[in-house]
Amino acid sequence: MREVDCLIIGAGPTGLTLGIGLLRLGRTVLIVEKHTAGLGFSKAILVSSDSLQALTDYGVAKKIQLAGIPLDGLSFFVDEQLTSCAQFDTVKPNHPFILPQEATEKCLKDSYLDLGGDICLGMSFSSEANVLDSVGSSHEALFIQLHQKDSPDSVTTVKCNYLFGCDGMHSSVRKSLNIAYPGRAVPEQVNFIFDVEVECWPFDTLLTMWFASTDSGIMMKISADPLVVRIVGTTEASAQRLLQKLRVKRVIWESTYFSNYRLAESYGRGNVWLAGDACHVHSPLGGRGMNTGIADAIALTHAVQTGDFAAYEATRRPAAQSWVNFNYILSVVSMSQARIFHVVRFIVSLIMRLLAWIMGPNFAVVAFQKMTTSVVQRKIETEQEKVLRRDRRSE
Repeated sequence: MREVDCLIIGAGPTGLTLGIGLLRLGRTVLIVEKHTAGLGFSKAILVSSDSLQALTDYGVAKKIQLAGIPLDGLSFFVDEQLTSCAQFDTVKPNHPFILPQEATEKCLKDSYLDLGGDICLGMSFSSEANVLDSVGSSHEALFIQLHQKDSPDSVTTVKCNYLFGCDGMHSSVRKSLNIAYPGRAVPEQVNFIFDVEVECWPFDTLLTMWFASTDSGIMMKISADPLVVRIVGTTEASAQRLLQKLRVKRVIWESTYFSNYRLAESYGRGNVWLAGDACHVHSPLGGRGMNTGIADAIALTHAVQTGDFAAYEATRRPAAQSWVNFNYILSVVSMSQARIFHVVRFIVSLIMRLLAWIMGPNFAVVAFQKMTTSVVQRKIETEQEKVLRRDRRSE
């Protein structure tokens, strides 16, 4: 039997961030992950300014900045026409960075291991073997049974003072607590996603957003060597249109997904708590999924330090609820193929054109900040800088 202060289920960005925070408090930590290797693709690709600021004290922000690409701006297209384009001042502290989730996880994992943390891969937590719905407000030690992936009959018992579920939307820890996860799945909101290697990047900014009455999409340069672009379309037609704007060398990865919008009725109790997708999930629109999980982990670390878990739920759950609700509205307006929303998007496109005409490049700045909560500042370029930037497009 193993003994640790804190047992974390899930070695994604949320679980690793939590592990780092707990180690810095002097706790012993074990992270358990059912997968034996990475997924081979990255869901999240943007590390927000809030996340970078929070991870600065953890020693992770610098690693992310060295591995990633500073987001240099946003080009906003309405009905295929460039409506607003803003260059961001990338030298500002905690400026958002582009970095695929796999690479972000590596930065977090390296820091976690450097602090003496332990990770067990290929080991799973099941709600059938660990029924925790009777856990109350007491903080008695927990005895958790874990199963090895390649040997289901092999059981490892871990004695811990705290158990944290950072194990995603289908969280076994949440199920073991018998916490409901109400919400809705919207299978008609199908998104089409491609990661492609291209010959060059033909736009003035690393992020482009495309909005039309029929559909919408984004393109983002996510790697410089090789030159890789992430494309997301709200319809197959929009994804194909965006692909045709690039000289594609090869398709690295493609997939489809539909969105879920859910919020756990509780974030935990006693000495068992949830964070990240285990307690809230929404569409990728806005790029807040991974960043919200990191914020949960920072707040949960503070709750362990102070013993005030009620404050953790009282602050993090309303924040998630507000975004899940707003994200659902944004997603329906952006993605629904019902005829009424074609009309809505046509009206919105006219409003966007008007606002962009009034606000100029600042429209792109405000749009990005409202979507992502990242703080960015517009950069006023000289003519020489504009020429240099355009010369670097193909890099």
